[in-house]
Amino acid sequence: MAYYAALASIMELLEEIIRYSSNGDEAADCLERRIRDVSYRAQDIVESNIHGAKRSFVMFATQRLMYRLSQEYQDLKKVKKEVESIVKEITRIKEIYNNEDFQLKYYYAEVGASKQAASGMVGFDEQLTTIKAQLCAESHKLQIISVVGMGGIGKTTLARNVFDDDLIVYHFHVRIWMTISQDYHIQKVLRAIQDSLKVVNEESREVSDEELSEYIYKHLKGMRYLIVMNNMWDTKVWDDVKRIFPDDSKGSLVLITTRLSDVADYASTFSSVHEMQFFDKEQSWSMLREKVFEQEHCPRELEGLEKSIANNCR
Repeated sequence: MAYYAALASIMELLEEIIRYSSNGDEAADCLERRIRDVSYRAQDIVESNIHGAKRSFVMFATQRLMYRLSQEYQDLKKVKKEVESIVKEITRIKEIYNNEDFQLKYYYAEVGASKQAASGMVGFDEQLTTIKAQLCAESHKLQIISVVGMGGIGKTTLARNVFDDDLIVYHFHVRIWMTISQDYHIQKVLRAIQDSLKVVNEESREVSDEELSEYIYKHLKGMRYLIVMNNMWDTKVWDDVKRIFPDDSKGSLVLITTRLSDVADYASTFSSVHEMQFFDKEQSWSMLREKVFEQEHCPRELEGLEKSIANNCR
């Protein structure tokens, strides 16, 4: 009952946020889906526990029953952790929107800001917000999103922050990260995916690339997956791997980072391309200040010098 009481309290908070926010559709919808998911998950665990406990008691007596209860307890602990996470996030949103300047569309840039800053996300909040909103969109079709920009501009940092985000970790059944080298070979990519899926056996090591592709396709089928293909250099890579990604209307996503606009456009023909931009003066200044002084303020006598350095680094 404690779980359902907590979830009911969450829904009240969410309704209040929606009521007072004029621009909160995307963030609120995403949170609502997250709450719904964890509610169903808790219900499934409880119902499975009741049904399984009856069978276990009849068939395997006390020892089997205790084992099953211990497994269900671990599952419920995970649900409890997720509920606590949602409560914390929504409470924080409520505190933020009490400020008259707050608009809920900036929620994702605020939640977990310290984690993003620690990962070098200064200046990328808007792109991070946009990509995460796409992940939570109602569209269930497989999405292909490309992030394009020159080397060193922050594509990998942005993709990594999306990949490691708590909401994303919870949302997807499978997450796979792989870096595509310039001396790309299809078998290396397929093996990397196979290893990430933890479905390696001696038999699968001896199969052809075509058979391995089918093997991976079958394991991804029916799952909601996130695949990050970092640093793609050639359209041929996409031609080789796109057949292994099933579109089961589960809301799966492939995120590609590349320096080349033609690669981004080619892979994302029916989806979207995010072009990384240079920092403006204020973003450059904020990033340099954070990297050099961390939580401390820049000494007044150094501000002129630091701003000059920041302008040259844009």
